[in-house]
Amino acid sequence: MKHTPLDPSAIGSRLRNSVGILSAVVLAITLTACGGGSTSGGGGGGGGQVVGITINPATRSLGVGESATFTATVTNTSNTSVYWLVVEGNSGGTITSAGLYTAPNTAGTYHVLVTSQADTTKSATAVVTVSASPTRTVTGSTVVTFHTTDTTGAFTPPQDVPQNASTFALAALVPNGNGGFTSISGTGASDGTYSITGVPTGYFWLTDGRGTFVWTQNNTVDTGIDYIGDSTVTIGSATVSLTMTGASAWQTSDFAIFYSPNTGTYKRFFTSGSAGSTSLSDVIDLTSPLLNSTKGDYAIVYQLVHHTVTGGGYKAVERFYSQPDPFSTPNGVQTQLNAAFTPVTNNSTVHLSVNASQFATFTPLMGPGATNSSTCLGVQALPSSAGTGFTNNVAGDVILADDCQSGTPNLADRNLGDIPYGDPYFPPNWPLFAEFVHMVSVPYTLPGTTAAYNATAGNIAYNTTLPTSTAPIVPLVGPVLNPTIKAYGSSTSVSFQSNASGVGTSPVIAWDSPSASFGTPTEYVVTITALANSSGTTVAQTLASKTLWIGGGVHSIQVPPGVMTTGNTYFIEISAVVATGLDAESSPYRRSLPYGQSDVLSGLITP
Repeated sequence: MKHTPLDPSAIGSRLRNSVGILSAVVLAITLTACGGGSTSGGGGGGGGQVVGITINPATRSLGVGESATFTATVTNTSNTSVYWLVVEGNSGGTITSAGLYTAPNTAGTYHVLVTSQADTTKSATAVVTVSASPTRTVTGSTVVTFHTTDTTGAFTPPQDVPQNASTFALAALVPNGNGGFTSISGTGASDGTYSITGVPTGYFWLTDGRGTFVWTQNNTVDTGIDYIGDSTVTIGSATVSLTMTGASAWQTSDFAIFYSPNTGTYKRFFTSGSAGSTSLSDVIDLTSPLLNSTKGDYAIVYQLVHHTVTGGGYKAVERFYSQPDPFSTPNGVQTQLNAAFTPVTNNSTVHLSVNASQFATFTPLMGPGATNSSTCLGVQALPSSAGTGFTNNVAGDVILADDCQSGTPNLADRNLGDIPYGDPYFPPNWPLFAEFVHMVSVPYTLPGTTAAYNATAGNIAYNTTLPTSTAPIVPLVGPVLNPTIKAYGSSTSVSFQSNASGVGTSPVIAWDSPSASFGTPTEYVVTITALANSSGTTVAQTLASKTLWIGGGVHSIQVPPGVMTTGNTYFIEISAVVATGLDAESSPYRRSLPYGQSDVLSGLITP
């Protein structure tokens, strides 16, 4: 239905200044209250038909400042355009040409009038009851919970480290119904707690001014995260000189790993070692968080031995060493580690199989020109409980299929059969999970550049239920369907995956749920990244990326202010997420196993 702006000189002045017409409006209101919701009379339709018009809803209750959309239906004429009007004028609120009514800040009873352009004697009225909104105080906390283990692998008590919320630009951004937002500032404390008073009921964007926004209607929000590792780490440059004896006869297709869960260190070594060697000697560069024995950091070293089986190949841990004492890698120092591997006793099996073809069907949905870039199939051990500490995923290897770290994607269905492994050689309290990770690449080339920026998007399935002969790994969630973008107030949406311009700095992004064949999302994450021209190469301004966190029941959002600016070009990612126990509106950043994610990338988006 087409809507055109009201001509105040033609309609508005007559309604407000003419006693006779205002009396007719009162009559229309009376009819509406009796269930009519419309007026009609003779003439105006052509061919002897009478133009009719109705408004829906005929009655509506709102709080002050809240918004609602009314729709008009015009019959018996090809001209279905209408005029919208608030009878009481500006004191009664505002209404757009699309029928979006925003209540005033004063309680009362008001009237929305819609008039047919084909016959201006035909109109309908809705009664709006506006009451004083109960406002509330939104409270929350922002705490990083660090999870570490001792040298036996036992979980140490989590350490909560509050972030100093007194330095945050806390605000609730409340939609005002006219395409903008009302910003209500909050205050934070050094203990990580914060509060924002005077927030109306309903949804709002919660932001701390650091580039993340949470779409929530909750009174209490936990914006903390879980993290595997020390509460403080030192970044530096160190080396470790390793000599590991008792190795399985080395194959160039084997992996050897130096691993420290408390710092997230994961380093391959002996990659060019001599075939057949049972002693692995190498020097590892640790330009990364340094290990600190005073914090309980320790080293794990293991060898994944390659095997070829029907359907492909895999590597399984068959030699293992865990440092019996805390271990340090001082800055600028080369530390020695000379030790012997212990053979891993295989006492369990996993039937490693994946329906990778299901993941492959996602590729054309994941972005314009998306191409498969990598896959990884395997089993991992998590140095934390399955319910916490999953934000940075510094897991240890148990089994890796041949595609992992090869850079060659394998999206054929695979069944590698029953693979033996030691359960556990990592500590028994570390939960095992099967993984399949499928990554794609999407190129972006700005005008005036010759080299593209290749963004990545992924499909992730991490499941604590290990695959069996009858239940292979399958996607836990699929990509969103039919994503669109449009300027606020526009009646025309365009495909999210086409290049789009003129969408404004606060566009509306919408999508449909992923296929019901896969999991139901518990959360959507929208990431908006600006692109730039750097000497003829398109680059991403990743440090300036903004992230919007949205509950799984929401399928349309308006981008909050300050995220997009005129003159920039962006690409946008929508991630569908499923995580056990996740409540995206009350604790959006916490993670748990099982965990699934599926991403969709946009075209080039210009405000």
